[in-house]
Order: sequence, then structure tokens, then C-alpha cells
Amino acid sequence: MHDIKRLRQHADEVKAAIARKGFDADVNSALALDERWRDLTKQGDELKAELNPASKAIGIAKKAGNDAQAEMDKARGIREQAAELDDQKRDLKAELETILLS
Repeated sequence: MHDIKRLRQHADEVKAAIARKGFDADVNSALALDERWRDLTKQGDELKAELNPASKAIGIAKKAGNDAQAEMDKARGIREQAAELDDQKRDLKAELETILLS
């Protein structure tokens, strides 16, 4: 299995080493998948950062006896987006691991 960190840092060297051994690994695809996975991870982290204040707003509204439905809808939407990103990340990770194992 190839190390994605090494691929990121030394892509040309890894490509040359793989070619010398007579193998054909799709390093460029692996790097593209890794970049997409890292982007989705960043987006997920940003969503989680949005969820914290939304959750706090729900608690404040409920404590004050106000309707918190808008805040709850916002939090639900954020959680759904985060879950979708997690699904996409899982699929990308599986595809990436398949390439790294070849």
C-alpha cells in the first residue's frame, strides 16, 4: 500500500519508482481523490463550527420560552449536510484506498 502523504510530497519520485518496477499506478487519480477528500473534510469541519452556535441558540430560545423551530430547522439542515459530506468522504476514501493498494 502506498502512503498518501508520501505521494503528496514526492509525487514524481513515486511515479518514477512505480514505473521502474513495471507497475501502473494511477498516482494522479489518487492525488485528486485525496484533495477532494481533504476539501470535504474542511467543509465538514466548517459545518460543525456552524452547528455549535445553532445548538446554543436553540437552548437559549427554549430557556427563554421562545419558539426555537427556526434554529432547530437550521441545525437539522447543518446535520444533514454534514451527514451527506461524511457519506461522500467514505466513498472517496474507499476509492482512494483501492488505488493505494494497487
